[in-house]
Amino acid sequence: MPINHLTPAQKEAWGRDIERRMLAKGWHQAKLARRCGVPRNNISTWINGRSYPQPLSLAKLAAALGVAVEEISLFRDTGDDVEARDLLLRVRLLEEKVAYLLSHGQGIFG
Repeated sequence: MPINHLTPAQKEAWGRDIERRMLAKGWHQAKLARRCGVPRNNISTWINGRSYPQPLSLAKLAAALGVAVEEISLFRDTGDDVEARDLLLRVRLLEEKVAYLLSHGQGIFG
């Protein structure tokens, strides 16, 4: 399912899940934003269901929360949606790069 096909209800439910994960770590939006390397406003719009992150931001968010991208992604590779398959592949590659950079002490922007 492409990003532009997400319903408001899907984005809102996803945002509530991200907020739950953030609060379970004892974090507030500003701390999650710092951990992700994104503006706090992005976190707010995601949590409130007004937007959904682009692939790089999704990979950063997963890394910050300590989960695999597939665990927080709304996209599933069903085999019949070429756009969703391509998006998941790009996110997985970004996730690997972010993990590599973090494991080598370079940080997300290193």
